[in-house]
Amino acid sequence: MGLDFSLNEPSNDSPASIFKEDVERFESIKQKLCKKRGLLEAGMQSPDQVTREQSALDLIQLKESMSIIGISEIDYQAYLVKEASQDQVLPIF
Repeated sequence: MGLDFSLNEPSNDSPASIFKEDVERFESIKQKLCKKRGLLEAGMQSPDQVTREQSALDLIQLKESMSIIGISEIDYQAYLVKEASQDQVLPIF
């Protein structure tokens, strides 16, 4: 009954595997909330007063929710930069 110290991949129930799944889940949630925030900010550009007001209220609530779960303004700005770089068409030389 010896201990196995092999360098094989971590099992599905290992702490490393569970942590990786948690990080992936958090990143997925962060991506969705940042996308939703972008849509709400775009809704604030609407000419309709009611739509702008509702978007503003929803945006305030979303920002609070994002900060509660640990998504900062820096995370959102990084998301915007990443999205902008993915949308750019690179010139062909």
